[in-house]
Amino acid sequence: MAQFIPTVLFSKVLPGVYDVQSLAMRTVEVYTNTAQVDAYRGAGRPEAIYVLERSMDHAAREIGEGPWALRQRNFVKPN
Repeated sequence: MAQFIPTVLFSKVLPGVYDVQSLAMRTVEVYTNTAQVDAYRGAGRPEAIYVLERSMDHAAREIGEGPWALRQRNFVKPN
């Protein structure tokens, strides 16, 4: 069951608060004879948000825009 957290739950929260039109994720799982471990707290959310925000920083640098401006432009719009 430990594989469930970093794959299924991680992918569901990865878009975060941004209007992401397309998302791809590839995982590699390694099986071992040691005891399985699972998330202590957060169920994959802290890792997903870390990846998302680092990606936003990288994208902002690539297009020469400020990171906050890029984030504001891509927030999910209120109804």
